[in-house]
Parts: sequence; C-alpha cells; structure tokens
Amino acid sequence: MSQQQSTPKGVPPNTNPLHVCKALAYLEVNVPSDMTDAERRRARAVVFRNKQFRQNQLLRVQFLGGSRAQHQEVEEAVMSRIAPLVNLRFQWGVSNGDIRISFDPNSGAWSYIGTDVYQIPPAQATMNLGWLDEFRRTR
Repeated sequence: MSQQQSTPKGVPPNTNPLHVCKALAYLEVNVPSDMTDAERRRARAVVFRNKQFRQNQLLRVQFLGGSRAQHQEVEEAVMSRIAPLVNLRFQWGVSNGDIRISFDPNSGAWSYIGTDVYQIPPAQATMNLGWLDEFRRTR
C-alpha cells in the first residue's frame, strides 16, 4: 500500500508517521470543505488506535530539567484539561518515567505518541515543551 493510499484525507501526502502530531494540527486548521464527519473521525482514529495506553493505566511522568513552576503548569494543565477526558492515572515527578518531559526552548514542541514512548531509551525525552517559558506564569 502506498503512502498516498494510507494517508487519511486532508493530511498532507507523504507525512511521516512520526510527525503525525503535525499532520493532525494541519488537519485541524486546514479541514477540507468536502471532508465528512466520518472521514474526520477516521483520520484521527487511524493514528491512535494501535498506540493507546491501556484503560486505567498508571503513567509515570518524569521531568528532565525545567523549573518547579514549569512542572506545576504542566501537571495542572494535564489534570484539569486532559485527565477528566481519559481513563488514565498519572504519577508526577518520578524517576524512570514512562513519559519524560524536557523544556528545551531550542527544540520546539514535540511528543512521541502513546505507547511509542516505550521504544525510546530511558534517558531520552519523549516530549519537549520548548514553548513553555518559566517566566510567563503570572502566579
């Protein structure tokens, strides 16, 4: 099956599967006018179905660098916006985390998707939040 055939409608052709977050972001902004709701759901589902964590799984989150304020902002955002929508549990500030978050401003914002984090060596980040400036917090 060629890349063109396996790429969901609306996602740029030849999109590397490792860059699927960019493809989804592209899709959110550039939704083709002829894309049906079913096609939009398929475009999202094709990406995550085989990468989902188990129901009620505990995800251990490790911070690689960053300030306490940055750690707190990430934890608060996840617990208030994401956790209520998913059936996952989170343990914060551990060593040997499943999800390892760095804050390198020179590396942009990126993340491995779902269970792909288990293929990354333990000393390497699985997510970078380079946009999260520790000085932008107002509290």
